[in-house]
Amino acid sequence: MLPGPSFRIPTTLRHLAIFAFVSVLAACATKPKFDPAAESAKLLRRDAEWADLASAGKNVDSVVSYWSDDAVVLEPGQPAVEGKAAIRNFVAESFKTPGFKIHWVSEKPTFSPDGQFAYMSGRRDDCAGASG
Repeated sequence: MLPGPSFRIPTTLRHLAIFAFVSVLAACATKPKFDPAAESAKLLRRDAEWADLASAGKNVDSVVSYWSDDAVVLEPGQPAVEGKAAIRNFVAESFKTPGFKIHWVSEKPTFSPDGQFAYMSGRRDDCAGASG
């Protein structure tokens, strides 16, 4: 075969395919810039929603939905409560306790440099019922 237009088409298609692949790869690799102020506001708002649900003490499943499947709850002087099923039971039993009430207010989140991890401290008010 003689070189001619038929050889240019595959080369052109190959270049287009490489360009498309590199463009998709670059788009996937681009991360949005981490905005600590915006993420702090979102995290504090979501945590306040969770605290309000827990304080209402009515919907166990809504409260438990904020925990991951592998979460662990640590209460002073108590064994660890591990996993969502155990946490659901823990929350349900807490809500059944006469006079039980819990609420917390979290404060300024602290983020890892890449924004993938955060923690907050705060103040928790709870009541486990009347002592008798």
